[in-house]
Amino acid sequence: MFWRRISGAGVMIIGASAAIAAAALAGVVVATRLEWDKAPDALTTLAPIVLPSLVGGSLLTVLGRWIYGEWNDRAPVMRVASLLAQAVGVLMVAAMGGMFILLLFTGVGPGDRQTAIALAAGMAIGFLVIFLGWTLKPSRRSSAKYFD
Repeated sequence: MFWRRISGAGVMIIGASAAIAAAALAGVVVATRLEWDKAPDALTTLAPIVLPSLVGGSLLTVLGRWIYGEWNDRAPVMRVASLLAQAVGVLMVAAMGGMFILLLFTGVGPGDRQTAIALAAGMAIGFLVIFLGWTLKPSRRSSAKYFD
Protein backbone atom coordinates (compact mmCIF):
# COMPACT_ATOMS: atom_id res chain seq x y z
CA MET A 1 0.00 0.00 0.00
CA PHE A 2 2.73 2.45 1.02
CA TRP A 3 4.88 1.73 -2.06
CA ARG A 4 1.92 2.09 -4.38
CA ARG A 5 1.20 5.56 -3.04
CA ILE A 6 4.86 6.60 -3.19
CA SER A 7 5.25 5.34 -6.77
CA GLY A 8 1.92 6.89 -7.85
CA ALA A 9 2.92 10.25 -6.41
CA GLY A 10 6.33 9.98 -8.09
CA VAL A 11 4.81 9.21 -11.48
CA MET A 12 2.40 12.15 -11.08
CA ILE A 13 5.27 14.49 -10.25
CA ILE A 14 7.40 13.26 -13.16
CA GLY A 15 4.50 13.58 -15.61
CA ALA A 16 3.50 17.04 -14.48
CA SER A 17 7.12 18.19 -14.47
CA ALA A 18 7.63 16.96 -18.03
CA ALA A 19 4.50 18.72 -19.27
CA ILE A 20 5.25 21.96 -17.43
CA ALA A 21 8.88 21.93 -18.59
CA ALA A 22 7.85 21.38 -22.22
CA ALA A 23 5.34 24.22 -22.06
CA ALA A 24 7.88 26.51 -20.40
CA LEU A 25 10.53 25.60 -22.96
CA ALA A 26 8.15 26.36 -25.81
CA GLY A 27 7.23 29.69 -24.26
CA VAL A 28 10.85 30.70 -23.69
CA VAL A 29 11.94 29.67 -27.19
CA VAL A 30 9.05 31.45 -28.84
CA ALA A 31 9.50 34.60 -26.73
CA THR A 32 13.27 34.95 -27.05
CA ARG A 33 14.45 33.27 -30.22
CA LEU A 34 11.67 33.81 -32.71
CA GLU A 35 12.38 36.03 -35.69
CA TRP A 36 9.33 36.88 -37.77
CA ASP A 37 10.92 35.93 -41.10
CA LYS A 38 11.89 32.48 -39.72
CA ALA A 39 8.78 31.85 -37.62
CA PRO A 40 7.28 29.05 -39.76
CA ASP A 41 10.54 27.09 -39.65
CA ALA A 42 10.89 27.58 -35.90
CA LEU A 43 7.32 26.52 -35.21
CA THR A 44 7.63 23.51 -37.52
CA THR A 45 10.71 22.45 -35.59
CA LEU A 46 9.32 23.20 -32.13
CA ALA A 47 5.83 21.65 -32.37
CA PRO A 48 6.91 18.01 -32.89
CA ILE A 49 9.29 18.31 -29.94
CA VAL A 50 6.90 19.96 -27.49
CA LEU A 51 3.64 18.17 -28.31
CA PRO A 52 4.78 14.62 -27.39
CA SER A 53 6.25 15.88 -24.12
CA LEU A 54 3.03 17.67 -23.21
CA VAL A 55 0.82 14.73 -24.08
CA GLY A 56 3.17 12.18 -22.50
CA GLY A 57 3.49 14.23 -19.32
CA SER A 58 -0.26 14.58 -19.05
CA LEU A 59 -0.76 10.85 -19.54
CA LEU A 60 1.89 10.10 -16.91
CA THR A 61 0.08 12.41 -14.49
CA VAL A 62 -3.19 10.52 -15.00
CA LEU A 63 -1.36 7.17 -14.79
CA GLY A 64 0.26 8.20 -11.51
CA ARG A 65 -3.12 9.14 -10.13
CA TRP A 66 -4.46 5.74 -11.14
CA ILE A 67 -1.50 3.96 -9.51
CA TYR A 68 -2.04 5.96 -6.32
CA GLY A 69 -5.56 4.55 -6.10
CA GLU A 70 -8.50 5.17 -3.80
CA TRP A 71 -10.19 7.75 -6.01
CA ASN A 72 -13.14 8.41 -3.73
CA ASP A 73 -11.49 8.07 -0.33
CA ARG A 74 -8.54 10.44 -0.73
CA ALA A 75 -10.06 13.91 -1.05
CA PRO A 76 -6.90 15.93 -0.21
CA VAL A 77 -4.83 14.00 -2.76
CA MET A 78 -7.61 14.32 -5.32
CA ARG A 79 -7.63 18.07 -4.79
CA VAL A 80 -3.88 18.28 -5.42
CA ALA A 81 -4.11 16.00 -8.47
CA SER A 82 -6.96 18.13 -9.78
CA LEU A 83 -4.95 21.34 -9.46
CA LEU A 84 -1.91 19.69 -11.02
CA ALA A 85 -3.89 18.43 -14.01
CA GLN A 86 -5.54 21.81 -14.49
CA ALA A 87 -2.17 23.58 -14.38
CA VAL A 88 -0.72 21.19 -16.95
CA GLY A 89 -3.76 21.73 -19.18
CA VAL A 90 -3.56 25.52 -18.93
CA LEU A 91 0.14 25.48 -19.79
CA MET A 92 -0.53 23.17 -22.75
CA VAL A 93 -3.24 25.46 -24.08
CA ALA A 94 -1.09 28.55 -23.51
CA ALA A 95 1.99 27.12 -25.21
CA MET A 96 0.18 25.56 -28.16
CA GLY A 97 -2.17 28.52 -28.51
CA GLY A 98 0.71 30.99 -28.49
CA MET A 99 2.56 29.06 -31.17
CA PHE A 100 -0.67 28.69 -33.18
CA ILE A 101 -1.33 32.45 -33.05
CA LEU A 102 2.24 33.16 -34.16
CA LEU A 103 1.81 30.69 -36.99
CA LEU A 104 -1.39 32.45 -38.04
CA PHE A 105 0.36 35.83 -38.01
CA THR A 106 3.18 34.55 -40.20
CA GLY A 107 0.77 32.88 -42.60
CA VAL A 108 -0.14 29.24 -42.98
CA GLY A 109 1.20 27.85 -46.22
CA PRO A 110 0.81 24.42 -47.76
CA GLY A 111 3.89 23.18 -45.91
CA ASP A 112 2.57 24.40 -42.55
CA ARG A 113 -0.66 22.42 -42.48
CA GLN A 114 0.76 19.58 -40.40
CA THR A 115 2.17 22.03 -37.88
CA ALA A 116 -1.15 23.88 -37.65
CA ILE A 117 -3.02 20.60 -37.15
CA ALA A 118 -0.53 19.49 -34.47
CA LEU A 119 -0.86 22.80 -32.61
CA ALA A 120 -4.65 22.73 -32.80
CA ALA A 121 -4.64 19.12 -31.56
CA GLY A 122 -2.34 20.13 -28.70
CA MET A 123 -4.76 22.88 -27.71
CA ALA A 124 -7.69 20.46 -27.82
CA ILE A 125 -5.78 17.96 -25.68
CA GLY A 126 -4.93 20.77 -23.25
CA PHE A 127 -8.62 21.63 -22.88
CA LEU A 128 -9.36 17.95 -22.34
CA VAL A 129 -6.72 17.79 -19.58
CA ILE A 130 -8.27 20.87 -17.93
CA PHE A 131 -11.67 19.18 -18.04
CA LEU A 132 -10.26 15.94 -16.63
CA GLY A 133 -8.56 17.93 -13.86
CA TRP A 134 -11.85 19.59 -13.07
CA THR A 135 -13.60 16.24 -12.82
CA LEU A 136 -10.91 14.93 -10.42
CA LYS A 137 -11.84 17.58 -7.87
CA PRO A 138 -13.87 16.02 -5.05
CA SER A 139 -17.29 17.35 -4.23
CA ARG A 140 -17.81 19.22 -0.99
CA ARG A 141 -19.90 16.36 0.38
CA SER A 142 -17.18 13.74 -0.15
CA SER A 143 -14.45 15.92 1.37
CA ALA A 144 -16.47 17.22 4.33
CA LYS A 145 -15.44 14.30 6.54
CA TYR A 146 -11.77 15.35 6.22
CA PHE A 147 -12.22 18.99 7.14
CA ASP A 148 -15.02 19.05 9.70
